[in-house]
Amino acid sequence: MLNLIAQWAVTHNISNTAFSALLKCLKSHQCFDNFPIDARTILKPNPHSSPMEIQSIPPGVYHHFGISNGLTSLGNILNYTEETIKILIGIDGLPLTKSFNSTFWSILGCVRYPSNYPHIFLIGLYWGKDKPEESNIFLKDMVNELIELSKNGFMTEFGKKKVIVDGFCYDAPAKSYILKTKGHTGFFSCSRCSTEGIYFENRVCFPDIKFTKRTHSDFLNRRNDDYHVTNSTSIITEIPHLNIIYDFPLDYMHLICLGVVKNLILLWLVFDHGTVSFWPNYIYISPRDTTGVANDKVSGYKIKLCPASSPLRCLVTARQPMAEPPASPASMCPSSHNG
Repeated sequence: MLNLIAQWAVTHNISNTAFSALLKCLKSHQCFDNFPIDARTILKPNPHSSPMEIQSIPPGVYHHFGISNGLTSLGNILNYTEETIKILIGIDGLPLTKSFNSTFWSILGCVRYPSNYPHIFLIGLYWGKDKPEESNIFLKDMVNELIELSKNGFMTEFGKKKVIVDGFCYDAPAKSYILKTKGHTGFFSCSRCSTEGIYFENRVCFPDIKFTKRTHSDFLNRRNDDYHVTNSTSIITEIPHLNIIYDFPLDYMHLICLGVVKNLILLWLVFDHGTVSFWPNYIYISPRDTTGVANDKVSGYKIKLCPASSPLRCLVTARQPMAEPPASPASMCPSSHNG
């Protein structure tokens, strides 16, 4: 009974003060006279549990919490009735302070079944003054556990289930770091085709419309060596049933929100003391302060396609009121053009 109450307190983030008050109320009844009166007595760690294993990964430290432990912790929430458990894996860095070089690099798992509501758990956590020097060492424990789970399965109340990776989620810099490939500003940085970019107006562009698509086997055999940045291949390729090309989606935040949408808005709008002098009649921007467009955050550039007649209408989310744009467009400023 105490274990169930303790689990309820942890799941619903009950404070120790409130939990202790509940225990005192329960203890006043003769059925629960053996209950402790302090929440810390129930929630204290198990003295017989093994200590946390901290690994040294230059220039920092790492602890592997485990995929099996994460799935076990979700056992009371999820009903693993399917034969296969599909998980998404997210990897990214998180700076902790601005005045001191201290950063987290976390590995998160997400089980999307049985509903679209994300069930997230921690797989591994790294801390250091900079990101891990060698990504393969950073990912080694996770990859080895995924190989074991794919081969031997994961035991649940509904029997043994097979665990596979349904995809990876991270931004473009983290993707190039994990896969050991060129960054998003490189000439051979496209992760979908082997076309070579050109440097045009202070940026790398990919104007070719005839190109050769990349394949999983080409990546393993390093057919396009200019795409890789080291002599070693990413350990990610050892994960069973994983396609390096199609299981790594494109970075929506940087490519679309902060890339295409932001540059299109700056192209269409010409600012003169905070007023709009050019406004395409087929683009609908909800009320906002246009003076902050150039420095807006990701949420300001999210777009929703709306069904309409010709031409296609885009609705750009915004926040603050703005005056109605003038009917007659002025000349565009070429300096705001971003390709």
